Amino acid sequence: MKSSTIARVACLAALAAALVAGPAPEAPAQSVIAIKVADGLPAGHVQVVEGLAPFMKEVEARTKGRVKFTHYTSGQLGKQNDMLDILKSGVADMAYIGPSYFAGKMPLSGVFEMPQAYPSAAAACEAYWQMSVHGILAKEEWGKHNVFPVLSLSYAPYEIFNSKKPARVPADFKGMKLRTAGGTQDLTVRSFGAVSIFKTPQELYEAAQRGVVDGALFPVEAIASYKLQEVFKYATRGADVTGFVMAYAVNGKTWRALPEDIRKIFLDVGLEQTRKFGKAADRKSTELYAQYQKAGMQVAVLTPQEQAAWVQATAAVEKEWVDNLEKRRLPGKRVLEEFKKTMSALKKK
Repeated sequence: MKSSTIARVACLAALAAALVAGPAPEAPAQSVIAIKVADGLPAGHVQVVEGLAPFMKEVEARTKGRVKFTHYTSGQLGKQNDMLDILKSGVADMAYIGPSYFAGKMPLSGVFEMPQAYPSAAAACEAYWQMSVHGILAKEEWGKHNVFPVLSLSYAPYEIFNSKKPARVPADFKGMKLRTAGGTQDLTVRSFGAVSIFKTPQELYEAAQRGVVDGALFPVEAIASYKLQEVFKYATRGADVTGFVMAYAVNGKTWRALPEDIRKIFLDVGLEQTRKFGKAADRKSTELYAQYQKAGMQVAVLTPQEQAAWVQATAAVEKEWVDNLEKRRLPGKRVLEEFKKTMSALKKK
Protein backbone atom coordinates (compact mmCIF):
# COMPACT_ATOMS: atom_id res chain seq x y z
CA MET A 1 0.00 0.00 0.00
CA LYS A 2 1.30 3.41 -0.90
CA SER A 3 2.38 5.68 1.93
CA SER A 4 -0.24 8.29 0.97
CA THR A 5 -2.99 5.69 1.18
CA ILE A 6 -1.75 4.50 4.57
CA ALA A 7 -1.80 8.07 5.87
CA ARG A 8 -5.39 8.60 4.68
CA VAL A 9 -6.52 5.35 6.32
CA ALA A 10 -4.86 6.32 9.59
CA CYS A 11 -6.48 9.75 9.45
CA LEU A 12 -9.94 8.27 8.85
CA ALA A 13 -9.46 5.83 11.71
CA ALA A 14 -8.51 8.63 14.08
CA LEU A 15 -11.53 10.67 12.98
CA ALA A 16 -13.87 7.73 13.52
CA ALA A 17 -12.44 7.17 17.02
CA ALA A 18 -12.95 10.84 17.85
CA LEU A 19 -16.55 10.75 16.71
CA VAL A 20 -17.23 7.70 18.88
CA ALA A 21 -15.52 9.22 21.89
CA GLY A 22 -17.24 12.59 21.52
CA PRO A 23 -15.70 16.06 22.04
CA ALA A 24 -12.65 16.39 24.31
CA PRO A 25 -13.63 17.57 27.81
CA GLU A 26 -12.88 21.22 28.61
CA ALA A 27 -10.20 21.95 31.20
CA PRO A 28 -11.89 22.63 34.54
CA ALA A 29 -12.23 26.32 35.38
CA GLN A 30 -9.93 27.45 38.21
CA SER A 31 -12.00 27.74 41.37
CA VAL A 32 -12.28 31.10 43.10
CA ILE A 33 -10.82 31.35 46.62
CA ALA A 34 -13.43 33.14 48.73
CA ILE A 35 -12.06 35.09 51.70
CA LYS A 36 -14.41 36.38 54.41
CA VAL A 37 -12.99 39.51 56.06
CA ALA A 38 -14.36 40.76 59.38
CA ASP A 39 -13.96 43.86 61.51
CA GLY A 40 -15.99 46.06 63.79
CA LEU A 41 -15.44 49.24 61.80
CA PRO A 42 -17.88 51.36 59.81
CA ALA A 43 -17.33 51.09 56.06
CA GLY A 44 -16.18 54.72 55.85
CA HIS A 45 -13.53 54.38 58.57
CA VAL A 46 -10.11 55.69 57.54
CA GLN A 47 -8.61 52.29 58.28
CA VAL A 48 -10.92 50.67 55.75
CA VAL A 49 -10.82 53.40 53.11
CA GLU A 50 -7.05 53.93 53.18
CA GLY A 51 -5.93 50.47 54.27
CA LEU A 52 -8.12 47.42 53.80
CA ALA A 53 -10.14 48.39 50.72
CA PRO A 54 -7.12 49.14 48.50
CA PHE A 55 -5.45 45.95 49.75
CA MET A 56 -8.42 43.79 48.76
CA LYS A 57 -8.80 45.48 45.38
CA GLU A 58 -5.12 45.04 44.51
CA VAL A 59 -4.96 41.40 45.62
CA GLU A 60 -8.02 40.59 43.52
CA ALA A 61 -6.42 42.34 40.53
CA ARG A 62 -3.03 40.63 40.85
CA THR A 63 -4.56 37.19 41.31
CA LYS A 64 -6.72 37.85 38.22
CA GLY A 65 -9.89 36.99 40.04
CA ARG A 66 -8.60 33.83 41.74
CA VAL A 67 -9.22 35.51 45.09
CA LYS A 68 -12.51 37.19 45.98
CA PHE A 69 -13.01 39.08 49.26
CA THR A 70 -16.29 39.65 51.06
CA HIS A 71 -15.99 42.33 53.74
CA TYR A 72 -18.27 42.11 56.77
CA THR A 73 -18.17 45.59 58.33
CA SER A 74 -19.53 47.10 61.53
CA GLY A 75 -19.37 43.94 63.62
CA GLN A 76 -21.60 41.81 61.38
CA LEU A 77 -19.65 38.70 62.39
CA GLY A 78 -18.97 39.80 65.96
CA LYS A 79 -17.75 42.60 68.21
CA GLN A 80 -14.31 44.10 67.82
CA ASN A 81 -13.02 42.60 71.05
CA ASP A 82 -14.14 39.15 69.86
CA MET A 83 -12.22 39.32 66.58
CA LEU A 84 -9.30 37.14 67.68
CA ASP A 85 -11.63 34.28 68.58
CA ILE A 86 -13.67 34.84 65.42
CA LEU A 87 -10.51 34.55 63.35
CA LYS A 88 -9.04 31.56 65.19
CA SER A 89 -12.32 29.64 65.03
CA GLY A 90 -12.62 30.13 61.28
CA VAL A 91 -15.82 32.19 61.39
CA ALA A 92 -13.76 34.66 59.36
CA ASP A 93 -10.80 33.87 57.11
CA MET A 94 -9.26 37.27 57.73
CA ALA A 95 -9.94 39.82 60.45
CA TYR A 96 -8.79 43.07 62.00
CA ILE A 97 -6.84 42.47 65.19
CA GLY A 98 -5.82 45.31 67.50
CA PRO A 99 -3.48 43.53 69.94
CA SER A 100 -4.15 46.08 72.66
CA TYR A 101 -7.74 44.82 72.85
CA PHE A 102 -6.30 41.41 73.68
CA ALA A 103 -3.49 42.55 75.95
CA GLY A 104 -3.66 39.38 78.04
CA LYS A 105 -3.18 37.22 74.95
CA MET A 106 -1.01 39.51 72.80
CA PRO A 107 1.05 41.61 75.22
CA LEU A 108 4.28 41.79 73.23
CA SER A 109 2.87 44.12 70.56
CA GLY A 110 2.48 46.61 73.40
CA VAL A 111 6.06 47.70 72.76
CA PHE A 112 4.58 50.00 70.10
CA GLU A 113 2.25 51.57 72.67
CA MET A 114 4.89 53.00 74.95
CA PRO A 115 5.15 56.78 75.26
CA GLN A 116 7.15 58.42 72.47
CA ALA A 117 7.66 54.96 70.93
CA TYR A 118 7.76 56.05 67.32
CA PRO A 119 7.98 59.35 65.42
CA SER A 120 5.32 58.79 62.76
CA ALA A 121 2.64 56.44 61.49
CA ALA A 122 4.84 55.57 58.51
CA ALA A 123 7.65 54.35 60.76
CA ALA A 124 5.31 52.38 63.01
CA CYS A 125 3.44 50.73 60.13
CA GLU A 126 6.58 49.36 58.50
CA ALA A 127 8.29 48.39 61.76
CA TYR A 128 5.24 46.47 62.92
CA TRP A 129 4.91 44.67 59.58
CA GLN A 130 8.57 43.62 59.66
CA MET A 131 8.43 42.42 63.26
CA SER A 132 5.09 40.62 62.81
CA VAL A 133 5.73 38.95 59.45
CA HIS A 134 9.46 38.18 59.68
CA GLY A 135 10.60 39.18 63.18
CA ILE A 136 10.19 38.14 66.77
CA LEU A 137 6.46 38.89 66.93
CA ALA A 138 5.79 36.45 64.08
CA LYS A 139 6.89 33.56 66.28
CA GLU A 140 6.31 34.78 69.81
CA GLU A 141 2.93 36.46 69.34
CA TRP A 142 0.98 35.91 66.12
CA GLY A 143 2.27 32.40 65.49
CA LYS A 144 1.18 31.22 68.90
CA HIS A 145 -2.40 32.01 67.91
CA ASN A 146 -2.01 30.33 64.51
CA VAL A 147 -2.88 33.51 62.61
CA PHE A 148 -0.74 35.31 60.07
CA PRO A 149 -0.72 39.11 59.63
CA VAL A 150 -0.56 40.41 56.07
CA LEU A 151 -1.45 44.10 56.38
CA SER A 152 -0.07 46.24 59.21
CA LEU A 153 -1.57 49.60 60.15
CA SER A 154 -0.74 52.30 62.65
CA TYR A 155 -1.78 55.85 63.38
CA ALA A 156 0.42 58.81 64.18
CA PRO A 157 1.34 58.97 67.89
CA TYR A 158 -1.74 59.32 70.06
CA GLU A 159 -2.70 62.56 71.75
CA ILE A 160 -5.14 63.30 74.56
CA PHE A 161 -8.58 64.65 73.73
CA ASN A 162 -10.89 65.81 76.53
CA SER A 163 -14.18 67.51 77.23
CA LYS A 164 -13.22 69.29 80.47
CA LYS A 165 -10.56 71.96 80.03
CA PRO A 166 -7.51 73.14 78.08
CA ALA A 167 -4.60 70.96 79.22
CA ARG A 168 -0.96 70.86 78.19
CA VAL A 169 1.27 69.06 80.71
CA PRO A 170 0.89 65.83 82.72
CA ALA A 171 -0.23 67.60 85.88
CA ASP A 172 -3.22 69.06 84.02
CA PHE A 173 -4.64 65.56 83.54
CA LYS A 174 -4.21 64.28 87.08
CA GLY A 175 -7.41 62.57 88.21
CA MET A 176 -9.04 62.69 84.76
CA LYS A 177 -10.86 59.57 83.58
CA LEU A 178 -9.21 58.76 80.27
CA ARG A 179 -10.23 56.10 77.80
CA THR A 180 -7.48 53.68 76.80
CA ALA A 181 -7.35 50.56 74.63
CA GLY A 182 -5.85 48.66 77.56
CA GLY A 183 -2.42 47.06 77.74
CA THR A 184 0.57 49.38 77.82
CA GLN A 185 -1.70 52.41 77.63
CA ASP A 186 -2.89 51.62 81.16
CA LEU A 187 0.67 51.94 82.45
CA THR A 188 1.11 55.27 80.66
CA VAL A 189 -2.09 56.84 82.00
CA ARG A 190 -1.29 55.78 85.55
CA SER A 191 2.22 57.22 85.22
CA PHE A 192 0.86 60.77 85.13
CA GLY A 193 -1.88 60.30 87.69
CA ALA A 194 -4.94 59.84 85.50
CA VAL A 195 -7.50 57.02 85.66
CA SER A 196 -7.51 54.45 82.85
CA ILE A 197 -10.89 53.23 81.59
CA PHE A 198 -11.03 50.65 78.81
CA LYS A 199 -13.49 51.41 76.02
CA THR A 200 -13.59 50.35 72.41
CA PRO A 201 -13.89 53.23 69.93
CA GLN A 202 -17.47 52.20 69.23
CA GLU A 203 -18.36 52.74 72.92
CA LEU A 204 -16.50 56.00 73.38
CA TYR A 205 -19.01 58.59 72.13
CA GLU A 206 -21.72 57.48 74.55
CA ALA A 207 -19.20 57.11 77.39
CA ALA A 208 -18.10 60.71 76.86
CA GLN A 209 -21.68 61.98 76.66
CA ARG A 210 -22.55 60.30 79.94
CA GLY A 211 -19.41 61.41 81.74
CA VAL A 212 -18.08 57.88 82.12
CA VAL A 213 -14.86 59.24 80.63
CA ASP A 214 -13.49 62.80 80.64
CA GLY A 215 -11.24 62.23 77.69
CA ALA A 216 -9.35 59.70 75.65
CA LEU A 217 -6.00 58.66 74.31
CA PHE A 218 -6.88 58.58 70.64
CA PRO A 219 -5.51 59.09 67.14
CA VAL A 220 -6.52 62.32 65.46
CA GLU A 221 -7.04 60.37 62.19
CA ALA A 222 -9.92 58.37 63.68
CA ILE A 223 -11.72 61.11 65.64
CA ALA A 224 -14.09 61.94 62.78
CA SER A 225 -14.86 58.27 62.10
CA TYR A 226 -16.70 58.17 65.44
CA LYS A 227 -17.82 61.86 65.48
CA LEU A 228 -15.79 62.42 68.65
CA GLN A 229 -15.12 66.06 67.73
CA GLU A 230 -18.70 66.60 68.93
CA VAL A 231 -17.85 65.57 72.50
CA PHE A 232 -14.15 66.42 72.87
CA LYS A 233 -13.32 70.11 72.57
CA TYR A 234 -9.69 70.14 73.77
CA ALA A 235 -6.62 68.35 72.45
CA THR A 236 -2.88 68.16 72.81
CA ARG A 237 -0.44 68.08 69.93
CA GLY A 238 3.07 66.88 70.69
CA ALA A 239 2.54 64.82 73.85
CA ASP A 240 2.94 61.56 71.89
CA VAL A 241 1.59 59.67 74.90
CA THR A 242 1.17 56.31 73.23
CA GLY A 243 0.78 54.48 69.97
CA PHE A 244 -1.45 51.82 68.52
CA VAL A 245 -0.71 49.11 66.00
CA MET A 246 -3.06 46.68 64.34
CA ALA A 247 -3.14 44.16 61.56
CA TYR A 248 -5.45 42.31 59.26
CA ALA A 249 -4.45 38.69 59.74
CA VAL A 250 -5.40 35.42 58.06
CA ASN A 251 -6.58 32.28 59.85
CA GLY A 252 -3.85 29.62 59.91
CA LYS A 253 -5.87 26.95 58.12
CA THR A 254 -6.86 29.40 55.38
CA TRP A 255 -3.30 30.69 55.04
CA ARG A 256 -1.74 27.25 54.63
CA ALA A 257 -4.37 26.28 52.06
CA LEU A 258 -3.50 29.22 49.81
CA PRO A 259 -1.20 28.44 46.87
CA GLU A 260 2.32 29.72 47.39
CA ASP A 261 2.05 32.33 44.64
CA ILE A 262 -1.10 33.77 46.21
CA ARG A 263 0.52 33.94 49.66
CA LYS A 264 3.33 35.91 48.06
CA ILE A 265 0.85 38.32 46.48
CA PHE A 266 -0.85 38.81 49.87
CA LEU A 267 2.47 39.72 51.48
CA ASP A 268 3.74 41.86 48.59
CA VAL A 269 0.53 43.88 48.48
CA GLY A 270 0.38 43.92 52.28
CA LEU A 271 3.77 45.60 52.62
CA GLU A 272 3.03 48.07 49.82
CA GLN A 273 -0.30 49.04 51.36
CA THR A 274 1.21 49.14 54.85
CA ARG A 275 3.61 51.81 53.64
CA LYS A 276 0.91 53.75 51.81
CA PHE A 277 -1.36 53.75 54.85
CA GLY A 278 1.40 55.10 57.09
CA LYS A 279 2.05 58.03 54.79
CA ALA A 280 -1.67 58.71 54.44
CA ALA A 281 -2.16 58.64 58.22
CA ASP A 282 0.62 61.17 58.79
CA ARG A 283 -0.79 63.45 56.10
CA LYS A 284 -4.32 63.21 57.45
CA SER A 285 -3.12 63.92 60.98
CA THR A 286 -1.92 67.37 59.96
CA GLU A 287 -5.00 68.08 57.84
CA LEU A 288 -7.46 67.03 60.52
CA TYR A 289 -5.95 69.12 63.28
CA ALA A 290 -6.53 72.18 61.11
CA GLN A 291 -10.07 71.03 60.33
CA TYR A 292 -10.98 70.47 63.99
CA GLN A 293 -9.55 73.83 64.99
CA LYS A 294 -11.71 75.58 62.42
CA ALA A 295 -14.70 73.76 63.91
CA GLY A 296 -13.88 75.11 67.37
CA MET A 297 -11.61 72.52 68.99
CA GLN A 298 -8.82 74.06 71.06
CA VAL A 299 -5.53 72.36 70.19
CA ALA A 300 -2.60 72.91 72.53
CA VAL A 301 0.56 72.78 70.40
CA LEU A 302 3.18 71.87 72.98
CA THR A 303 6.47 73.66 73.41
CA PRO A 304 9.75 71.70 73.61
CA GLN A 305 9.71 72.23 77.39
CA GLU A 306 6.19 70.83 77.65
CA GLN A 307 7.12 67.86 75.49
CA ALA A 308 10.07 67.21 77.79
CA ALA A 309 7.67 67.18 80.75
CA TRP A 310 5.77 64.30 79.09
CA VAL A 311 8.97 62.35 78.49
CA GLN A 312 9.95 62.77 82.12
CA ALA A 313 6.52 61.88 83.52
CA THR A 314 6.28 58.66 81.52
CA ALA A 315 9.93 57.58 81.67
CA ALA A 316 9.29 54.63 83.99
CA VAL A 317 6.77 52.94 81.67
CA GLU A 318 9.38 51.17 79.54
CA LYS A 319 11.04 49.39 82.47
CA GLU A 320 7.70 48.54 84.05
CA TRP A 321 6.51 47.03 80.76
CA VAL A 322 9.61 44.86 80.38
CA ASP A 323 9.61 43.76 84.02
CA ASN A 324 5.94 42.76 83.92
CA LEU A 325 6.52 40.56 80.87
CA GLU A 326 9.71 38.98 82.15
CA LYS A 327 7.90 37.99 85.36
CA ARG A 328 5.45 36.10 83.14
CA ARG A 329 8.40 34.45 81.37
CA LEU A 330 7.68 36.37 78.19
CA PRO A 331 10.52 37.89 76.12
CA GLY A 332 9.84 41.53 76.87
CA LYS A 333 13.51 42.46 76.86
CA ARG A 334 14.20 40.76 73.51
CA VAL A 335 11.12 42.35 71.94
CA LEU A 336 12.19 45.81 73.13
CA GLU A 337 15.69 45.26 71.74
CA GLU A 338 14.38 44.16 68.34
CA PHE A 339 11.93 47.07 68.31
CA LYS A 340 14.72 49.59 68.89
CA LYS A 341 16.93 47.90 66.31
CA THR A 342 14.13 47.92 63.72
CA MET A 343 13.25 51.57 64.35
CA SER A 344 16.91 52.55 64.15
CA ALA A 345 17.30 50.78 60.78
CA LEU A 346 14.22 52.58 59.42
CA LYS A 347 15.61 55.96 60.45
CA LYS A 348 18.73 55.30 58.37
CA LYS A 349 16.72 54.68 55.18
